[in-house]
Amino acid sequence: MLSHVSARYSISAEELVNEARAVFPQTTVAKDGMTVEVPYAE
Repeated sequence: MLSHVSARYSISAEELVNEARAVFPQTTVAKDGMTVEVPYAE
């Protein structure tokens, strides 16, 4: 989950997501008010 996309990057948020997905295929971008359930590993 990308939780902050800084304006200092010269590439777009979409390009950042695509770059992250090359390593972590399930990457998504958080949105205001979004909740995410994180499973507890026992």
